Amino acid sequence: MKHNKLTLLFPTILIALLIGAFAVQVSSAPAVLKLTVWWRPKTYLMWNPTPDPWRAVVGFRVWPHRNATDIDPSTILLEGKYRPESAPSPIFGGLLLVVPFDGMDVLEALMTKVPHMTPGQYLVELEITGRLYDRTPFRGSGVISLFAWYP
Repeated sequence: MKHNKLTLLFPTILIALLIGAFAVQVSSAPAVLKLTVWWRPKTYLMWNPTPDPWRAVVGFRVWPHRNATDIDPSTILLEGKYRPESAPSPIFGGLLLVVPFDGMDVLEALMTKVPHMTPGQYLVELEITGRLYDRTPFRGSGVISLFAWYP
């Protein structure tokens, strides 16, 4: 082959190999299931006693539907850092799971999201992540309304 044909052939093959490797890597990544999170209590007034436990009610919003009892409790994390303070409890036949977190952990997660507060209301989104027993990852967020005031 002539030199200029080889100059075009080698970069073309290299680009095709790189695109193919990236496509295989992306397609082999497991799909992340979407979790819906409702916090109880959903509002917190600064300087009041911290709820303990502070509960997150979680459930899946995917089709085909997955039960919340498919969640491996040992993998549940709040903001990638805090573990539940005790075992989660299924409700509504396993469709939802009540996950109790230590109130001070939730408050610390809230405060790291709103470091410079002035008096007012803040809607703070906290994320819960983990895996199912079959190792499928999940992720979801719920909002806590934080009312800041100074005594």
